[in-house]
Amino acid sequence: MTPDADRLCPTLMGGLPLVLADSQARPVRSASAYAAAWGDPPIVLRCGVPAPPELAADSSLLQINGVAWFTEPGEDGTVWTAVDREVYVDVQVPSGQASGPVALLSEVITDRLRPASRPSASPTPTR
Repeated sequence: MTPDADRLCPTLMGGLPLVLADSQARPVRSASAYAAAWGDPPIVLRCGVPAPPELAADSSLLQINGVAWFTEPGEDGTVWTAVDREVYVDVQVPSGQASGPVALLSEVITDRLRPASRPSASPTPTR
């Protein structure tokens, strides 16, 4: 963990809901002290993660409830990484689930973490 994660992530973790999009919070096993999970298969949030390797200055970002997200689709689901805060936050959403939990978590991130001085890539407006 970085000093920024140790300083900022507890504030975010303290504001996370016990129920996220009809999924109950559940125990999570993670190398990160700043992780939370809901439902089965789990939606997993981690605070203080490294920047996604594929993130570039010209990456397309989705703006949801005031947060700029970089998305990485995979076989098991999509990893959404908030790239415009003082620390990176990722949310792993299992395949077959909509992005509703990301929108709900965006509100918590907006309330609990200040924006970085500049986003890591140019945001693409959502429809």
